[in-house]
Amino acid sequence: MSDSGSIEETIFIGARQLSRPQERAAYLERACGDDRPLRERVERKLTAEHKADQFLANNPLQLDDPPHPIRAEVVGSMIGRYKLLQQIGEGG
Repeated sequence: MSDSGSIEETIFIGARQLSRPQERAAYLERACGDDRPLRERVERKLTAEHKADQFLANNPLQLDDPPHPIRAEVVGSMIGRYKLLQQIGEGG
C-alpha cells in the first residue's frame, strides 16, 4: 500500500471510531486539512461501511414466517392423472 493509501486507511480507522457527526467532521477537517480528494475518499468509505452495517442489521435472510414444509407425495398418491407407484429419489 502506498503512503497515501496508508494515510487514508489510518484516517478512515480514526474516523469510524467517532460516532457523533460533529466529532467526525472536526476530526476529518484536522486529519485531511486542505486535501479535498483525500477527505472525499475517506467519506465515501465511511458511507459505504455505514450502508453495509445497515444492510446487515436488517438481516435480509431472516424470514418473518418460516417457510412451510413442502408436502411430499407418497406412494399411491395421484398427481394429475398419474399415480405414484414408487419413490425413485428425494431432494434435489
